[in-house]
Amino acid sequence: MKNLKKLTSVFLAVIMLLAMNTTAFAAVSDTGFSDVAANAWYADAVTYVRGHGLMSGTSTTTFSPEATTSRGQIAAILYRAAGSPAVTSGTDFPDVASTAYYADATRWASANGIVSGYPNGNFGPNDSITRQQFAAILWRYAGSPAASRGQDFADESSISSYASTAVDWAHENGIINGKGGNIFDPDGNATRAQAAAKALFVGGGDMSNVPATTLTQDDLTDGAIGVLDLMVKCKLAPSKKEARRLVDQGGVEVNGEKVAAPTVSYTAADLTGEGLLIKKGKKVYHRAQM
Repeated sequence: MKNLKKLTSVFLAVIMLLAMNTTAFAAVSDTGFSDVAANAWYADAVTYVRGHGLMSGTSTTTFSPEATTSRGQIAAILYRAAGSPAVTSGTDFPDVASTAYYADATRWASANGIVSGYPNGNFGPNDSITRQQFAAILWRYAGSPAASRGQDFADESSISSYASTAVDWAHENGIINGKGGNIFDPDGNATRAQAAAKALFVGGGDMSNVPATTLTQDDLTDGAIGVLDLMVKCKLAPSKKEARRLVDQGGVEVNGEKVAAPTVSYTAADLTGEGLLIKKGKKVYHRAQM
């Protein structure tokens, strides 16, 4: 665990870039899974985690990228990334069978203070992991570093007290940014595709920068910029009309989330740090930041 606690903020920032639709890794021609296309944003991540034994498929032919990630799966990913060390301590949770693939991982995670159980003593290995739980786990995995309190999210009061510092740290370092409208969505679930991308970081993955546009306060109106104006500013669409067409067709994603309506807007807080990673269609990526 000592090496894990020496992670620098530069590498920590990579998690967010990996998690949000970047194609900077070496392209693959066949992922080995029928439900993971070679041009999917997470294809390289899936290939990496499979090849390095960090994650396996949900069957011999499928990965189920859009399925939610469970607490047991996350514990197993981090345990394998740490080299699957011998486990001599930790909690034997009553709802974790000794034969489960994540049994050693949950004991290791609890012994190292990375993932704890619930107040009732259970671990909840099959429970879907939420965004605030994911932030807390990555924060503890990194050694619980200090974090400065930034601008509050609109749903700040919905963030649990145990995850408050972790969310500040994740946001400060660009690891898990907010969504449109300056919300964090603490109870939103993480998918297997996102977990695979984050596992690239803990497993030693690397990436290069995608094209970026730097915005100023002059680009904002009343402290925000609409997604249509943002796409035009980033030269992802020649006009707002074309940008609207792309959004209406479901062809635009921001920070891994499909833009649901052309009226969505983003604040200066959304654009700070690593900013927003925009995906147009299947292969075009662009970062907007301040």
